[in-house]
Amino acid sequence: MHKIFYLLFILNTAFAASIVKVGELPKEIPSVDLKSFEIQKIMLGEKLFSDVTLSKSRHLSCSSCHVPGLSFASTNDVDFGDQEIGFRNTPALINRYFSKSQMWDGRAPNLKDQIWMPIQSHSEMANTPDEVLSRLSSHPEYIKDFQNVFGEKPTVENVSEALAQFVSSNFAAGSRYDQFMQGNTKSLSAEEKRGMNLFNDKFKCVSCHSGFNFTNEKLAERCLREGNYVNKDPNYIRLYKVPTLRNLVDTAPYFHNGKLPDLNAVMSFYQGCQMVDQDGNALKNNFIKMTTVEKKEIIKFLKTLQGTIYQYRPSK
Repeated sequence: MHKIFYLLFILNTAFAASIVKVGELPKEIPSVDLKSFEIQKIMLGEKLFSDVTLSKSRHLSCSSCHVPGLSFASTNDVDFGDQEIGFRNTPALINRYFSKSQMWDGRAPNLKDQIWMPIQSHSEMANTPDEVLSRLSSHPEYIKDFQNVFGEKPTVENVSEALAQFVSSNFAAGSRYDQFMQGNTKSLSAEEKRGMNLFNDKFKCVSCHSGFNFTNEKLAERCLREGNYVNKDPNYIRLYKVPTLRNLVDTAPYFHNGKLPDLNAVMSFYQGCQMVDQDGNALKNNFIKMTTVEKKEIIKFLKTLQGTIYQYRPSK
């Protein structure tokens, strides 16, 4: 089983697509309180993020599934956990600084509360807080690290703080779309501009995928169709968090279950869905009906959101 974990990790990293830059953030990234970051906490969080010590068998780290060069996402529909295969697609961990909730079902209100959920999940790292803290507290290097950064031994709270600092320090920007929004009208082709207008105006994708990060951070129905279909599966979850569309070239396959392999499949899924307004209310008699050309133009536009991953590291 653990050989499979290693093979999937190698396959993930083989497809790394994004450029990663470490240092200061570009000006186009809005409203970031840089004073909220502390370099020592970020660096400790990065160390923990890549350490298999956090998983029960010591074969899996956070970065095994959240691959840095893939916008901290994965090329698999679902990933193998420490003890069993997972059941949800690995979400990208870019621009999480702007997030209002975490996990596909939004059950974690912030990053600090989210950190221990995958560590304890049997389908992810399958460990316990007591075991993680015991391992860290018996490791000479970590004893020194936590004392230097927090002035105390590893605790549930400071492990969360360090990992949350690292995860929230990873941003995506610098795309051709960003260049267009900054006034470089030549950065997008005529076909891509038509796709942008279709996305924003005709099909109202922007009702959910809005703002700098192309998500309103809300839970939403994936598709409203004609009729009153009711899923009777007691385990069925109707609402999922609207994901960011930035760097979506890195983050295929798509949706919470990874069942849509590419953007063509995404366009086909939304064909016939009812459009909604910015509050998520269905627009009566407004259904998405894209031509083949319109699908291609929207996909062309979405690919212009592919940018650089910036890992913020304050100079002091």
